[in-house]
Amino acid sequence: MAKTVILLVGLKGSGKTYIGSLLSRQTDIRFLRVEPIWLALKEGEDGWAKVADAVDEVLAEYDRVAIESLGGSEGFERLRTALARRYRVQYVRIRTAPDTCLRRVQSRSTVDHLPVSDDKVAEYNEAALRVELPWDAEIDNEGPASDDEILGVFSTL
Repeated sequence: MAKTVILLVGLKGSGKTYIGSLLSRQTDIRFLRVEPIWLALKEGEDGWAKVADAVDEVLAEYDRVAIESLGGSEGFERLRTALARRYRVQYVRIRTAPDTCLRRVQSRSTVDHLPVSDDKVAEYNEAALRVELPWDAEIDNEGPASDDEILGVFSTL
């Protein structure tokens, strides 16, 4: 079996971290939280290179890893291209309305998430809404989706 990277792509507050954590608990897919990597960066360090190194470390031990991203930056595009050279990459779009995402971001702890202003959330999410990738699956997480619905999507990948 080829090593696989699953990119969970969606708006800030769409539920990517919850979905990834559920995958780690309930499946053989390991979830690599990206935000702690960014939070721990020292001045001048390349966060995208750190993420790629962390993916390599996880895939040395496991066959599949999921990571989270907004997907709307040049750095993400470089990471995606680099990962696709070494691994099978699958794309899962997490769909949630922007106003729902904003409410979720406003109510969550900043201990585990990058703190951002409402204006920045709107800016990031506008960019994320424009992301088009060859989606392998989509999750409508507006409700939010139930654990069984989420896991069902990944059982088809």
